Amino acid sequence: MRLSAIGSVLCLTVLPLVEGRAQQEGRSPRFGLTGGMNSATLSGADGEVQNRTGFMVGGLVVIPVARNVAFQPEVLFVTKGADFPATQTVSGGMKLQYVEVPVVLRLDIPVSGGVRPFAYAGPAFSLKTGCAFEGRAGGVSASINCDDVFGQAVEPGGVTVRAGDVGGLVGGGLAFDVGGRVLTIGARYEVGFVGTMSDGDSKNRVLSILGSVEWPFHSK
Repeated sequence: MRLSAIGSVLCLTVLPLVEGRAQQEGRSPRFGLTGGMNSATLSGADGEVQNRTGFMVGGLVVIPVARNVAFQPEVLFVTKGADFPATQTVSGGMKLQYVEVPVVLRLDIPVSGGVRPFAYAGPAFSLKTGCAFEGRAGGVSASINCDDVFGQAVEPGGVTVRAGDVGGLVGGGLAFDVGGRVLTIGARYEVGFVGTMSDGDSKNRVLSILGSVEWPFHSK
């Protein structure tokens, strides 16, 4: 038998087995959708603030780089900010909106069965897409753009809301193999490293409960 024919036979028999084994071990590249709820606040803010409930939604890609280790970039739409202490008649807060790109390293912990714990950590880069002060009184709600509150800061010393943020996050959860897909549920905590305002030290802090659905790029 010619050498090229032997090589063809090996490719047709061995490669499918290797690919199948990699998929069983969760090492195939995957794409997915993710989303969840946030509890956000601003550390170091002037005056007392409270946690604000928000949400996050977006997509992710899981790219294996070693056994049980994967590179996981994400693109998310995230709401952050904080609420102010409510009085008997007025409540409200500051709502910040970002397009965020976390870039984390994910470790899947090998265990027997169809459930795998995982953990991840890495930086997150954010671009602000919206900022508003919201208020509610007597059943009426109002929202004012942050630029209208602070002005455009064209004069020296003016106050602005920074256009972006850089932070770090850690998280983890459980992954379930269901019909060729990977379902996850977990939590993460993110700490902003950049002050949200140009004249203060208020920084984003966000605790998120989230889940995802992941599909392999190539099904069997």
